[in-house]
Amino acid sequence: MKRLLIAALAAIFACAARAQTFPAPVVPLVGCSSMGNCSGPVSSTNPMPVSGGFQPASVGTPIAVATSGVTGPLPSGTVVIASNVGSNTAYCALGASSSTAQQPIPAGAWFAFTVGSATQLTCLTSTGTTTVNMVGGSGLPTGAGGGGSGGGVSVPTGSSGSPNVSVVTVQGIGGGTGVPVTGNFWQTTQPVSLASLPALTAGSATIGNVNQTAATAGFSKITDGTNTAAVKAASTAPAATDPAEVVTESPNSPLAPFAATPASSLTRPSNATTYTAGTAWNNATSGASGYFTFSSACRVNGGQVLVPQIDVWSSANPTTKLAGVLYLFDAPIGTLVNDDAAFKIASSDFANLTGNQQGFPFALLNSQASGASNSGISLTGVTYRAQCASGATAIYGMVEVFNAYVPASGEVLHVTLHTIGAN
Repeated sequence: MKRLLIAALAAIFACAARAQTFPAPVVPLVGCSSMGNCSGPVSSTNPMPVSGGFQPASVGTPIAVATSGVTGPLPSGTVVIASNVGSNTAYCALGASSSTAQQPIPAGAWFAFTVGSATQLTCLTSTGTTTVNMVGGSGLPTGAGGGGSGGGVSVPTGSSGSPNVSVVTVQGIGGGTGVPVTGNFWQTTQPVSLASLPALTAGSATIGNVNQTAATAGFSKITDGTNTAAVKAASTAPAATDPAEVVTESPNSPLAPFAATPASSLTRPSNATTYTAGTAWNNATSGASGYFTFSSACRVNGGQVLVPQIDVWSSANPTTKLAGVLYLFDAPIGTLVNDDAAFKIASSDFANLTGNQQGFPFALLNSQASGASNSGISLTGVTYRAQCASGATAIYGMVEVFNAYVPASGEVLHVTLHTIGAN
């Protein structure tokens, strides 16, 4: 029994001899073995070993980043390293959207995202564009970055006189040392005094040749840098070779008055067949190609006009005179109706009706003595607003015959619009 007690005490003293004492506070220990020995606490000379560095597994498609959010699918992996390989800061976030309040990744820098359940990465810039590369994997990312993320930013250097795409901003503070400027320097505003002016010849109003040239050019030439207009005294007659100025009205100037009376006519076929009511007036009974074209009805292409009067007259003056309806269009008429055929406006043309959707009814008259050659009517009393064709100043028209009219062979129907510019 005594021997067993002595052996136990010896074992305790042996363990105490191997134990090491470390200063408080308690710090992580490294180098510990199963026998109880430790090499010491973590320090700069005794670092803690770290295992499980980043293991790349896949490469994603680079994201071409712009000022509006651009989304790309994440490569496979629990951790994705996003590297900014462009020249502008990218703001990135996991998911389908991002903003400038999200994670900034400066040019040349990278950031590691722990993916979780996300499947997309969205990035944007506050200005310009850049490109973000993605590498997926697992483990702890290590490395060095640029642009202030994981690495220092160095001042760009280069050869004198050669441009450098990296711009260094020179900032000043109160009490700081000024940055010297070398080379030629010219003030924006130059001091002028009588003492600095060249001597004048007695009786001359010229202040040096250079000043005189500049003053003369400023007051006698109107130029765009290439073309110079001719400016002459009031007593000098213009020549045919004088370059002219192109003058237009100012946007602030009121529009000059505009009025027009465009006219058009349409000759029917050489027959005297009585029209059926509700048929068309045209230049052929088959394959007709005619319609009224009122050119220069508007001031500008696609302009609008007021129509206070329409004149309609015929080259014939029968006992029973023509009654019909004039339809106006703001585009060339695509589907034409043959002479004396049922008058139907195609849907595509109906959409281009202008002035009055129901047209302008008229009935020709003649209050002259018997034997007069013509019949006509002026439609007045109501002012309509009409539109010219897009890209043109023309309005187009078709006529529907309303009565059982007996025409003259080759009879000509004339129409004149009276228009006043609305713009």
